Amino acid sequence: MSDGTNLQDVFGIAERVNEHSYINRGGLDDQLRYALNTERHIAVHGASKQGKSWLRARLLKEDSSVLVQCQTGATTESIFTDALGALGVRAEIRRTSGSDFEGTLDFRGSGSVGLHLLGKLGLEIKGGTKGARSRSTELQPVGQAPANLRWVARTILASQKKLIIEDCHYLNDDCLQDLAFVMKAIGGYGLHILIAGIWPQDHLLTYYNGDLVGRVEDIHLTWNDAELDAVLQAGSRALNIEMSSNLRRMLVSDAAGNVGLLQQLAEAICREEGMFSRQRTPQYLTAGPSLARARSIVADNMRQRFQAFAENFDGAVRRRLSSACEPLPILQVLMDCSDEELLQGVNSDSLERRMRDMGAPAMNLSVIGDSLAALGDAHATMGIRPPVISYNQHSRKVHITDQSLLFFRRYGFPKWPWP
Repeated sequence: MSDGTNLQDVFGIAERVNEHSYINRGGLDDQLRYALNTERHIAVHGASKQGKSWLRARLLKEDSSVLVQCQTGATTESIFTDALGALGVRAEIRRTSGSDFEGTLDFRGSGSVGLHLLGKLGLEIKGGTKGARSRSTELQPVGQAPANLRWVARTILASQKKLIIEDCHYLNDDCLQDLAFVMKAIGGYGLHILIAGIWPQDHLLTYYNGDLVGRVEDIHLTWNDAELDAVLQAGSRALNIEMSSNLRRMLVSDAAGNVGLLQQLAEAICREEGMFSRQRTPQYLTAGPSLARARSIVADNMRQRFQAFAENFDGAVRRRLSSACEPLPILQVLMDCSDEELLQGVNSDSLERRMRDMGAPAMNLSVIGDSLAALGDAHATMGIRPPVISYNQHSRKVHITDQSLLFFRRYGFPKWPWP
């Protein structure tokens, strides 16, 4: 019997925020709330399943946002085209030199939303509008405006919605760098955006464009053990259960700093104990057979993803490169690294030495770098989303971007495609 609070509302992975186990750790809610009221861009980043979407959804409701989700191969132009399309504005955008665009914004056919935007922009549907002169062509279409960066910014601002660009880890380095330059320019027109993605480096945007220093609020989502323990305790209270300190400690250790994995494990244990809703009388859980079963279930759910990644890694990277190479030893060496090394990042120099010590075919740093740089596209080729590992060409470090891999190595008994 229960009071209406179900397990799925407390623990587990969900699109909506699990309010019963949500923790405002380190005052991140306040930090984001403050940043939203400043004239700054915002970058929310961290490993996979660290609560980036939940943090954003807590403070930015769906009807107050314009959400663009990046895909592999996206460009800055396509991102803004998609953003305007979400507002009902048909955009034809082409890139000019520098950080500006050219083209047209068509408000016709956008219904009441378009009428609202036209009014905010001081345009009229009837009578035409005078556009910008580009070379020898003057734009005077009815219900249209030139699609330069200023008009793009004005149109989004007129919607009174926050532009959110998610999944920026699918953008290649060149596109992310380009976006950083456009963000500086568009900020000059008063439009400040929130971007989110999976990368471990702090202040990545200011690295790409030094002019953004002081103009970007960088929010790096990480979890310490005390914060993860607080998630378990909050969720347990909502279900009228108590987890022993030893059980909580083991779950936090298994999660390795990943709140998404912790949520999955907590849900699995409760299911194994038959606790699908709030308990009418208090229940006490200890580290026993249900923990072992929960670990096995969660690891098995990951099996197809990580086995497919390992088995297709070699071929996917090879297809992205013109030079002959054998990428699989790179992955083998990475899987031999410790959890701490993978979380901190492994330098390509270290990979080269370890491959040599392992007796793998000779591969110089340039080829190793090219192979790792092809990882982004290789993930897409394999259909692996989100990415498992990433490589930063500037720091020359490989990072694990899905910490669940560490858990799978320990409890999934993987069958890697090497002896």
